[in-house]
Amino acid sequence: VLATPAGPAHAATPTGTATPTGTGAPTEADVPALLERAEALLTGGDLDPADPDLAAAVTALDTAARALWETLDRSPARTALWADLAPVADPGNFGQSYTRLRTLAIAWATPGTTLTADSAVADALVAALRFTHDAAYNPARRETGNWWFWEIGAPRALMDSAVLLRHRLPA
Repeated sequence: VLATPAGPAHAATPTGTATPTGTGAPTEADVPALLERAEALLTGGDLDPADPDLAAAVTALDTAARALWETLDRSPARTALWADLAPVADPGNFGQSYTRLRTLAIAWATPGTTLTADSAVADALVAALRFTHDAAYNPARRETGNWWFWEIGAPRALMDSAVLLRHRLPA
């Protein structure tokens, strides 16, 4: 509980009712709403395509994502997702690979980009996440190099991608 001049402040539950901090912890039933909220934070939610600032942001996202999509190695024999991030097993390279995958996932999930809701993009993203897990970032690998890629960079970008692709990911 936070004390303010107007009285105590309480955290809102996913249903919008105020509960004191430390009580009313999210339950399994709250997970879908929390995931929808996370997705809205990543994509901007229900955007007004007529807003020039938002349109410019979507265009910039589309330009960046389109360049990443065009250079993504989708071949079965790949050793990295992008040529400049080889080998993928290097912490800096898998960290940046996950960041790029997140950009693609955001473009896929954001209305108004050329990649929006494209099944081929979603399938390639799921395959790329599997490839990176198998080849580079998984619980069996010993942490080497810069800890940031292992503990913050890769997990955050992976989590964001998983939120956006959650309906396409295998259990």
